[in-house]
Amino acid sequence: MRLTSNDLSGRYRAAGTAGRRQLALKLFVPVASVVLLLVFGEVLIRLLASRTPAGPSFLNTLLGPRSWDDVRGHYRDLLKQMSGDTYYLVADELLGWTVGPNRGQNGGLYFSSYEAIRSAALNVRYAVRQPRYRIATVGDSFTFGDEVSFEASWPNQLEEQLGSKSQVLNFGVTGYGIDQAYLRYLRDVRPWHPKLVVLGFIAHDLYRSLRIYHFASRPRWHWPFAKPRLVVDAGTLRLLNVPVPSVENILSARAITDLPFLEYDSGFDPVEWTWRPYHHSYLIRFVLSATHRSRENKEDVSRQAIALGTEIMASFAKFVRDEGSTPFVVYLPRRSDFRERDPRDMNGVLSFLRERRIPFEDLTSCLSKLGASKLFIEGGTHYSPEGNARVATCLAPLLRDYMVARPASGAP
Repeated sequence: MRLTSNDLSGRYRAAGTAGRRQLALKLFVPVASVVLLLVFGEVLIRLLASRTPAGPSFLNTLLGPRSWDDVRGHYRDLLKQMSGDTYYLVADELLGWTVGPNRGQNGGLYFSSYEAIRSAALNVRYAVRQPRYRIATVGDSFTFGDEVSFEASWPNQLEEQLGSKSQVLNFGVTGYGIDQAYLRYLRDVRPWHPKLVVLGFIAHDLYRSLRIYHFASRPRWHWPFAKPRLVVDAGTLRLLNVPVPSVENILSARAITDLPFLEYDSGFDPVEWTWRPYHHSYLIRFVLSATHRSRENKEDVSRQAIALGTEIMASFAKFVRDEGSTPFVVYLPRRSDFRERDPRDMNGVLSFLRERRIPFEDLTSCLSKLGASKLFIEGGTHYSPEGNARVATCLAPLLRDYMVARPASGAP
């Protein structure tokens, strides 16, 4: 039988003092239990939440909303560590960031030449060599060869496999989207007039091209740089946010919403940066953060990423061919591709390349023969030395076919 509020009120009036106490106790116990549970949860989260540069975190969940003041403080500290000539990345008004000339960093793991190209040591000048076949590689950290030495990186191992008449220049830069790799080719690679230009990319590079301020959507992003943004306008690519704001200008903004072109950053969600009075409770912040769904429509963002990415690849291929060189696009699979790969994104991109007759290779099948446990650094994100060697082995016979048509040389 269902009791209404009127029934309870009537029973309470009809009951004696003892009955009223008993009824009140029945109501008080569950309410008190809930209150105690909430208080316990609040205290527990406050005690166990870890302090991170991005804010408090509990059970690997960053407790929103994010604080712009905390973000600025964190990146100001990072700037101090990146000062001087010991850090290999530098701010760049066109690219956002790039490899600095003649720098060494990370315990001797990363070095760059005088021409701002990855090298085996300091004081290297690639331009003094005049090879018969010059190849340039552009891309992100998988092309640069993060977490391995220069000698172990696949561009260097590719040069060794192609022979002494070849020179492979590694223009890869950590954290790049496909847009930045394209712009690096236009400005930094073209003066070298390479025979072949290899554009290496991972799936996430397509989505990076939709971002301007990575720290707005990735709390653990390592660098305080912004980046340019390409948009398709009337069938052509138009460049926004150039010159890219300096780090000092970014960190001097009073609010994240003061940053220019923020509306073009698909990863920015105002909800994640808006403070409400109830956010004083860590428990509420944890529940909201754990259940928050980004404003991004994944399917819509995926379509945008593919549309922009294919437009960039088409423009890349056209510029390369106009320079008398050969473009070659390479898909570099990540660890997740061997577990839960969604082929829709890549099928769309690879079908586009096939229709435009742009030479390409999906290395997933070739690399899978090594096995994911050997392909990647244990506990790391990038290819191991064995994995890099496998990339070179997969690419060498494919690129060799394009080298024999016409020798190319030249330096800036």
